[in-house]
Amino acid sequence: ILVKNKEKNTFYLMSVGEKSSVLGIGDKDPESDYIKLDCPEDLEFASIHGYRESAAAITKDGQLYMWGKNSKGQLGVKSEDHSEFNKPTLVEFFKDYKVLDVSIGVDHSLVLATHSSQPDKKLVFGCGENGKGQLGIEKNENGSFAEIQFFNGKNPKKVVCGNECSFVITETEWKGITFEGTTCVKTGQSPIEDILIFSKEGQRVKYWSMEGATKDESLPLICWATHNSIDNLSSKEFPSVKAKDYLDTSKQLIFEC
Repeated sequence: ILVKNKEKNTFYLMSVGEKSSVLGIGDKDPESDYIKLDCPEDLEFASIHGYRESAAAITKDGQLYMWGKNSKGQLGVKSEDHSEFNKPTLVEFFKDYKVLDVSIGVDHSLVLATHSSQPDKKLVFGCGENGKGQLGIEKNENGSFAEIQFFNGKNPKKVVCGNECSFVITETEWKGITFEGTTCVKTGQSPIEDILIFSKEGQRVKYWSMEGATKDESLPLICWATHNSIDNLSSKEFPSVKAKDYLDTSKQLIFEC
C-alpha cells in the first residue's frame, strides 16, 4: 500500500503477507503487521500497482520501480542470476522517460510514458511473456521493454493488462462530421455539421441542424438523429414508428441511428 507521512508530507510503501518477493521487503522476515518496503528513504512515490506475484510503483518524478516475480522478464529488469527481485528495483530503461501509468498481468507488463525530448508525445511499452500476442508486437527480447509502435499518434491515455491480454485506452478530439448536400429547413444552414436530425416520409427526407430542431415549433413528432455519415439516406429503410405506440406524445421523439 501507499502510505502518507503527515509530518514530512511524503508517501512511502508498506506491505504485509506471507513471505514472498512481491512484498518488496528484501531479506527481512514478514511480520503480522505492515512493514516498510526496502527502498531508499529519499524516494517519493505517487502510485503503486500490483497483480499476483509482481508489483510496481511510480515516483513523483516519473521513475518506475518494479519487484517480485520476473520469470518471464515482466519487470523489465535484466538479470542473469535472478528470476525474482525481493525489493523495489529501478527500471533503468525509463531513466530518460517520465512514466505515467503501469499495469501488470500474469507474466507481462505495460507502461505508458513520455520521453524527455518529447514530453507531449505519449508512448506505450510492453515487456514479458508474449506467447498469446499480449505485447502487441511480433517479438520481444526477454527482460527488456519494447515500444508498441501501433499507438504512435493515437494519444494513448491508460494501459491495462488482463491475465494474458492487454488493453490501451486512447483519447481523441471530436472533430465533428459535415453532412454534404443537406440544408436545415429552419435556419438554412448548409451543409449541416456534427449532428443531423431528419424526418422521413416515404422517400421524402427533411433535415434539421440541432439549432434548427430546437427552434422549429413545427418539428415532426417523430424524428431521427445521427452523428455518423449515412450514404443515400433517402433510400434507407428505417423501422416504422408511430406516435400512438407511445403513452406520452406531448414531446417530439428523436431516435438516434
